[in-house]
Amino acid sequence: MASLVRTLVVPAALLALSACATAPSGRPSATAATSSYGKTSVYGLYLAGQAAILAGDSKTAADYFSRASETNQDASFLRERVFTAALMAGDVTRAAATAPGPDEGSPSTRALGALTQAVEALALGRGAEAYAKLSEGSVAPSAPAALLKPWAAAAAGKTAESLVPPATNDRDPQS
Repeated sequence: MASLVRTLVVPAALLALSACATAPSGRPSATAATSSYGKTSVYGLYLAGQAAILAGDSKTAADYFSRASETNQDASFLRERVFTAALMAGDVTRAAATAPGPDEGSPSTRALGALTQAVEALALGRGAEAYAKLSEGSVAPSAPAALLKPWAAAAAGKTAESLVPPATNDRDPQS
C-alpha cells in the first residue's frame, strides 16, 4: 500500500513542481495603458516602457519613453530613459540626439551621453566636434574617452594632439 501511494504521490508532486518551473508562454506585452477617457497616460507609457525593457525590447522601450517624454516635457527622467533605452537598443544616432544636457540626469549619464555624442560625431566625420566632446570635463577622465581622443584629434586635423599617448594610472597594480 505504501508503495502504491509513493508511486502515485511522487509523480503528482513532480508534475505540480514542473508547472511552477515552466517558462510562461509568450513574452510580456508592453502595451500602453490608456485611461478610461481614451487618452494615453504618461504613467501608462512609462510602465509600458519598463515592461518592454524587462522583455528585452529596448527599441520599443525607447519609443514608449519618448512618447511619455513628449507628453510631459518637465520630466527629465523620461528623457534620460529614452537615451539609455536607445543606447541599449544599439541606436547610437537616436541616443546621441537624446543624450542628457549639462544640467540633466546623473553625472555618469551625462558622461555617457557626451561619449555617445562624440562617437556619433566621429562616425559622421565631424572630428572637431568629437574632440571637443572628448575634452569636456565630464567625459575626459574615462578610459574610453582617453582611447578615442587621439582618433578624434586626428580626424580634426590636430596632428600633435593625436600623437599624445593616453594618460596612465599612477598606481601600480602589482603592489
